Amino acid sequence: MQPFTAANGLGNPHLQTLLPRFIRRQPLFTPITQRLEMPDGDFIDLAWTEQPDLTNHHQPLMILLHGLEGSFNSPYANGLLMAAKQQGWLGVMMHFRGCSGELNRHPQSYHSGETNDVRFFIQWLRQQFPQRPFMAVGVSLGGNVLINYLANYPDNSELIAAQAISPPLNLASCSDRIQQGFSRVYQHYLLTSLKRTIAQKIDRQPHTMPINHQQLASISVN
Repeated sequence: MQPFTAANGLGNPHLQTLLPRFIRRQPLFTPITQRLEMPDGDFIDLAWTEQPDLTNHHQPLMILLHGLEGSFNSPYANGLLMAAKQQGWLGVMMHFRGCSGELNRHPQSYHSGETNDVRFFIQWLRQQFPQRPFMAVGVSLGGNVLINYLANYPDNSELIAAQAISPPLNLASCSDRIQQGFSRVYQHYLLTSLKRTIAQKIDRQPHTMPINHQQLASISVN
């Protein structure tokens, strides 16, 4: 495996993180969307690179798990799906609960160790495509979820290959790092997005949430 070498002039990690956001303001393609109903009455939304052909038994399928508060509109997400498309593969991204632009129905959200939704999703895919080879890519938090999934199902993951990109394996040290220097910009962005979602859930289901609006407002960047 070759070590990562940044493009000329892009050795700074913050440039690598932010530049795609500025130069790719629109997704590279329009996905085929699908809503998958979950066993508990909630849902997850899928983004496909193309309309799936159930009669094609040999086209590889790449599964993408996005990062914290990510979505298909995240440049890395639609970029990776486009790369799969250009390889001739079928690509699909599973939005974690509440990340597709519509609030999920239940108070439950997602986190780096939760793999039940991924398990259900991959088993559902296997029912649709009993013979296709499956591969998976997880980015950031999605990488943690993928690694946890592989650890939980080492003998029947349904995957022939998997890759985790920049997974925050040590959450405590990552939490400390994001509170330092320019990384606080990312902390503010992520915290604002998370608080917005929780506020909507409090409005919808105030008696099922562990905090109220006042407590939520008191959560701030250190």
